[in-house]
Amino acid sequence: MSVPDDRFVTEPPPRAGRAPAGAGRPARLAAHHWYAVVLEVGAMPGRELWSYVEIGLHINVQTETVRNYKRHGLLPAPDLVDPAGHPRWYPETIRAWALARPGRR
Repeated sequence: MSVPDDRFVTEPPPRAGRAPAGAGRPARLAAHHWYAVVLEVGAMPGRELWSYVEIGLHINVQTETVRNYKRHGLLPAPDLVDPAGHPRWYPETIRAWALARPGRR
């Protein structure tokens, strides 16, 4: 069975309207949330996968902090790595890790 080349989203869906003036960061983060769903060969169709952005939003830290956790071996191993080499995790993996992570408030 062949997989279509357009299986990865390359741009976010069009917005209904512009963000209100002064919305700043929340509007920017919302624009990146489209990236949460990535279909990959070997992934279960329809299952959501999280990148560093979604993990950071879930645990309330900056995206760069999540990257540092990965560099220092503090994140669980990725569930999948996309063709571009970006690690992806299932939400259940991160939720379980977040409950047990050191320094959790």
